[in-house]
Amino acid sequence: MARTLAARARIRPAVVKGQQQDSAGRPDSCLYVCGTTVPVNIRSGLAQRACRWFEFAKHVSLLMRKLRSVLLLPALALVTLLGSCADSTLGTSIGSGTVLEATLNGTVISFDLTDVAGYNTYMIASKETRFAGTSGKATLTMRLDYDIDQGPFPHTLTGGDISIVYIESSGSTPLTYDCAIGSDCSVTVTNSNGSIVDGTFHALLTERSDTTKKVSVTGGTFSVKVARQ
Repeated sequence: MARTLAARARIRPAVVKGQQQDSAGRPDSCLYVCGTTVPVNIRSGLAQRACRWFEFAKHVSLLMRKLRSVLLLPALALVTLLGSCADSTLGTSIGSGTVLEATLNGTVISFDLTDVAGYNTYMIASKETRFAGTSGKATLTMRLDYDIDQGPFPHTLTGGDISIVYIESSGSTPLTYDCAIGSDCSVTVTNSNGSIVDGTFHALLTERSDTTKKVSVTGGTFSVKVARQ
């Protein structure tokens, strides 16, 4: 009988001033279970359920932390990529500023930009870029209306936004070829830093006084340094 009473005394929760406590002397409002103090009733059934829910919450919290760590790097990479795209109104590399070249009727011609110094300009107010180059007795002049300060790049221009003129002075009368209305003339501005403008172009030019004469311009490239005015 004494042993039975002693055993019951060992498992009976202690009572201090009318309040139940756990075996460690903590009140039942802060029962210590599963390694953490949680507010549960001292009764074992409630404590076990609280322990199970607490363990479940710990696993969920750990899983969420792992998911955040897994998703963090791709998210940062995406933000970086979007940021780089948002800042890509200007090109990534600028040419030398000394190139004007194209294939005219099957012959590759490089035009010297220095022979017409003073013509290569960018009019800030009107957003007009003009440049020209010479090769022997031939001259190629180009005009394009585009904001080379703001871009974006690349950007293709056609119609009244561009002018491509090729002049041959080898004969007694100079022959002037340009973009006739509705002809296939196109300029793509690929890059600019405001002082150098880069791009590509192609055109089918028609002689002004004799429309049967044509000059096919293919594979045109330019990188021209312009004076800002």
